[in-house]
Amino acid sequence: MNIPYFDFSHNPENYEDPEEFKPERFLSADGKSLMKVDKNFVPFSVGKRLCIGEGIARDTIFLFMTSIFQKFEALPTPGEQYSLEPISNMDILEPRKFTVILKEREGFKC
Repeated sequence: MNIPYFDFSHNPENYEDPEEFKPERFLSADGKSLMKVDKNFVPFSVGKRLCIGEGIARDTIFLFMTSIFQKFEALPTPGEQYSLEPISNMDILEPRKFTVILKEREGFKC
């Protein structure tokens, strides 16, 4: 099965260690901000098949996650073992499932 644009993000010519989960590869050299453009990162496709909702999707996800982490801190579940190694599922690498505890931050009341 050929997954569109899977080869962009899993090509060793585009990324060092493409099979490893490294979100820091999208950070600037000082590690304090996101890089503006990465031609190999195309989750919303490119060209005439570009998703028209990309901007709204990105903004919505950002606002949703920001509001969650303003109000809560994510803590590991006691006694649970965590791994960032993905699960291989034939053509796609899936992230491992895990649970966290969301603890209300001081000063915020929901």
